[in-house]
Amino acid sequence: ALPYHAGSGDHGDQAAGEAVSPVCQPCRPGQTLSVDFLSVDPAAQFTTGTNFLEVRRKTGTGWQTVVTDSDWSTRVRWRFKGGRAVAMLDWDIPEDAVVGTYQLRHVGIGEDGRAFEGATGAFSIER
Repeated sequence: ALPYHAGSGDHGDQAAGEAVSPVCQPCRPGQTLSVDFLSVDPAAQFTTGTNFLEVRRKTGTGWQTVVTDSDWSTRVRWRFKGGRAVAMLDWDIPEDAVVGTYQLRHVGIGEDGRAFEGATGAFSIER
């Protein structure tokens, strides 16, 4: 069984899914984008077949998911600060990344069984 940190999703006046670290601006192919998000212990409501991380690119019709945490270029790790869960989301931006506007999105399920989500502000990938 996975260790479980009860109450890890209680962030006071902040919410699970909120990005709490800055994003490079602009980002470049070959860089690793790392962003911390307030989160919940993934053992609280562990499910299979879902993603915790999505990289989305802005298109003419909205946001399109281009990479999830099932891709080798991404990593999701959790740490606990003061009993609170923080998800560290990393994306190794590929050399052939399309220039454009992107966002990193974190999703999960809280201890109460309700879904949460949050995303960074838009950032650009330039050459």
